[in-house]
Amino acid sequence: MEPKIVQGIQPDVSYWQSEYHIWGAILTALFGAGLAILLIGFFRKLQHCSAEIEAEVTRLLHSTSTDSEGFTMDTYAPEYTYYYEGQEYRVQSKTYTNGKQYAVGQTVQLFIDPEHPEKFYDRKRDLKTTIFMGMIMGVFFAAGIGLLLTK
Repeated sequence: MEPKIVQGIQPDVSYWQSEYHIWGAILTALFGAGLAILLIGFFRKLQHCSAEIEAEVTRLLHSTSTDSEGFTMDTYAPEYTYYYEGQEYRVQSKTYTNGKQYAVGQTVQLFIDPEHPEKFYDRKRDLKTTIFMGMIMGVFFAAGIGLLLTK
């Protein structure tokens, strides 16, 4: 099928016939959107979680995974207990990380959403995780742009 000629100009469709450019567009779109969602969620959490409280690490949830080569990885997610306006809250981090960053019984600083006290932000853990995930997504986003710029 011949491209339609508009006012004597024929579009250059050969650019998108390269699989590098197609993969570049896919990587850029997917990881660009993922990076945007990650950052928007992070900054929204920072904005809403404005009340600083002390919480106690009451439990470390443990997960073990083994890959196809037999390598085992242990990851941990803390469970926190804190009081806000006379009510007790027991919440669990949704992020499992390798290494025990906290010990059971340790007191940590959390930031909670005063309107929804069960929503919280752990500056020590969440910032590291967001930076790490952002770097990974940023690398793939940059790779997509690199593929788009190849000739």
